Amino acid sequence: MDKKYFINDFMNWKDHRIQLNGKDLLNLDPATDSINRTKAVYQQLGISYPKFFKMDILSKAAFLATEILWSNIDHPESFNKEKTATVLTTCDGCIAVDKNYEESRKSFPSPALFVYTLPNIMLGEICIRNGFKGEQLCNIAEEEQADFIAFYVQDLLSNRDTEACLCGFVNATSQHIIVHLRWVSTQESSSSLPFHSGSIKATSLISP
Repeated sequence: MDKKYFINDFMNWKDHRIQLNGKDLLNLDPATDSINRTKAVYQQLGISYPKFFKMDILSKAAFLATEILWSNIDHPESFNKEKTATVLTTCDGCIAVDKNYEESRKSFPSPALFVYTLPNIMLGEICIRNGFKGEQLCNIAEEEQADFIAFYVQDLLSNRDTEACLCGFVNATSQHIIVHLRWVSTQESSSSLPFHSGSIKATSLISP
């Protein structure tokens, strides 16, 4: 009998609106830019993590979104972090840092910027913070590819010694932030959703 997989929790962040499981969680100042929005979320969550301020905007958005999602998961201690995978897609990646780093090369290349010239650094920041040690994938695409993500995550859970997966789409520029994150596992609850391409699409929408 085939195993069944479920979305236990999901969150969406579009510019100044953040929702958790389809309900409004935070409403930020729509007049501010992305940097100030991430600062506001950091402060409202009451996090103490100094390394946050060194991150690029992509890593900050991914980091904060994971904090929101992880803090809502029931019995997080029941998940084996050694077998927790992280699968994220981004569109623009770290283009803002790339431009700044290229500019710094005119005088002296900045090591602090160079660290964030690869989009998969956001996975590293998430995994270091939370201790996730399973497989990691950073996919580059214009939008989240539901069919591919459904196939890939199900394969991880079925065949690659994975018990849970953080998956989604993260894109952040100076003006816009778009994040869709889901926690997927074999655990089922009264509020969980079956995991498939259709539910990936459904949990990528900001509710009215």
